[in-house]
Amino acid sequence: MEYQHVSCCVPLCGRIPKGVPVLRFPDPKKEITRFKKWINLCGNEHLKNRKPEDVHKHFRICGRHFPENILINHRLKKDILPSLGLPTAVAANNDCDLNLIDCPNNYETSTTIELDFYQDLQEVPSTSGLHTFERKRSGTLDHDSDRNVKVARIVAKTPTIVANDPCEEREHDVTDDFDKEDDVDILEKDEAPHERQIIALQSNELKNEVKRLKRKVRGLEKKILTSKKLVKETSKILKENRKLEEMLNNMTPFQQTLLKCQFRNYGKKKYGRTFTDEEKINCIIMWKTSPKLYRLLYKLLCLPSVSTLQQVLSAVSIEPGINDTIFHALEKKIENFEHRDKLCTLIFDEMAIQPHLDYNKHQDYVVGLEDDGSQRTEKIADHVMVFMLRGIFKRWKQPVAFSFCKDSMSADKIVSFYKDIVVRAEAIGLKVIASICDQGTTNVRAINTLLKKQRGKS
Repeated sequence: MEYQHVSCCVPLCGRIPKGVPVLRFPDPKKEITRFKKWINLCGNEHLKNRKPEDVHKHFRICGRHFPENILINHRLKKDILPSLGLPTAVAANNDCDLNLIDCPNNYETSTTIELDFYQDLQEVPSTSGLHTFERKRSGTLDHDSDRNVKVARIVAKTPTIVANDPCEEREHDVTDDFDKEDDVDILEKDEAPHERQIIALQSNELKNEVKRLKRKVRGLEKKILTSKKLVKETSKILKENRKLEEMLNNMTPFQQTLLKCQFRNYGKKKYGRTFTDEEKINCIIMWKTSPKLYRLLYKLLCLPSVSTLQQVLSAVSIEPGINDTIFHALEKKIENFEHRDKLCTLIFDEMAIQPHLDYNKHQDYVVGLEDDGSQRTEKIADHVMVFMLRGIFKRWKQPVAFSFCKDSMSADKIVSFYKDIVVRAEAIGLKVIASICDQGTTNVRAINTLLKKQRGKS
């Protein structure tokens, strides 16, 4: 139930005054039979042509068309039907319907009018100029009362039903029974309340659409302003970028790579940063040079984590024996070296390790057994022999081969490794002019073997 200023869908009822209950049609999805009864009793043909959902949603009936005591706990009774002040009422004791009441020709001489279904209504003044009705306790309407009674006034000739014979229709002109001031076409003033209701709804929708479009326009204007600001800012940034490019051109390749890395990853989350292979290699160099310093720089700058660097190193195949991958990388590194920078020495030494076995799940083999790259035994290694090339004039060094062994590496294997490394170093452009080792038994024996072979050739 609602209390608001809307129009009643019953013809000739008009706008509902404030304080009069406004009732909604029954829900057609739940009470379709009762819904149809309400539609037929209202006598509004327009409602029959509309969808039941629209009628239930947009149209209302005022409480003046219902008897008293229609509410139970502020809810409308389920079996209640409109029965008062309707253009089409169902006679309780007759087989035919009463459409309109018959008005006598001489209205002034009539003191009372017999009522069939309008007997409980009297006119209520309406601000909209429409004739409305309310219940009256007496069963007759007095002509001499303060309020002039106008019951079902129809301009010109209107089909009515005589009160004595409700089933016989006749034409009766009632326009002469009223004063000229009251001679107003009710149908013109209240031609279609539901049409005005629909127009009001449509106008509200249009107003809302206009408001929405205005908000959209304001949003677009703000975007235009922000885009203009962005254009100005980008122009400033471009000017600064030109200066930055000049600075980058004067930097070393390592500095350029590190600075570009910071610009690209600035403002990104920890796990949203990206790094190129060159940047990762440079970070590996810093990490291997000083792990403690690299951990500090990792907190201050946008650098890859230690686990990322370890993954990069794990992708490089480093197995016992002479590593071809290292020689290929060394060849590219010394392309720009001068002749004197390519002079180097071959250093080899043996050190003790903790005997231990590890399983490499990526390559599916056990690490820790005696292995020189060409031959593998079942003995657990406790020493490792490492071979390294080191520059004489230019400071550089690079391990190129290693071998796991039990106790110590034999002199024959040391000689074999020595010769292969020298041959491969000279193949990429390096010049080995000396060898360095401690005075271990096997090392001395290997050097003497190499000297004897050299003297035998000479």
